[in-house]
Amino acid sequence: MTGTGGDEERAGWQTARRHRPDLVMGAAGPADVQAAVTYASRRGLPVAVQGTGHASAAVAAESGVLITTARMSVVRVDADAGTAWVAAGTAGIR
Repeated sequence: MTGTGGDEERAGWQTARRHRPDLVMGAAGPADVQAAVTYASRRGLPVAVQGTGHASAAVAAESGVLITTARMSVVRVDADAGTAWVAAGTAGIR
């Protein structure tokens, strides 16, 4: 987790609002998300999740914990089963 100095982490692609959370978690997997939610819950802090940075309504603009999921960008395709698994931070498939 990073403190409020994580400007690059909290910026995302959405530039209309600047977020000022108390804490930014650059989640690399589900365990990081769970740790951030647990941390916030124990302190009574609000939580917001920023997928790839566009969600202006879903961000912790002031205080709270902002979880960014840009690092969670794994895509798995099982052609035989006809299924795909796309992680929360996946920005696009080329």
